[in-house]
Amino acid sequence: MRRSDLTFGPTGDEWHYERSSRTYDLTRGRSPAWTVGTSQGPAETSISVAPRSTALVIVDMQNYFLHPRCRNHPAGLAAAEKTKRVIEKCRELGIQSPDS
Repeated sequence: MRRSDLTFGPTGDEWHYERSSRTYDLTRGRSPAWTVGTSQGPAETSISVAPRSTALVIVDMQNYFLHPRCRNHPAGLAAAEKTKRVIEKCRELGIQSPDS
């Protein structure tokens, strides 16, 4: 049995949080794991995922981020560029991503 400070989900399909490393482990025991720092929430927080059982889902950036009447266009373009980098990293790791 895995030791963690906090466990979420049903037996056999849990996520774990370890306070000492400030890491949410979403791998469900699968390996290899990839750990990345979060950009929101408490400082120095990370999540671990198993690339082979992870998918990147991008929901309708076209209107919210890119349409000039919905959002500041330069900010939307910056978000699109960052998203492209995330897609490239996911492909490199074998994470299912758009067009992969």
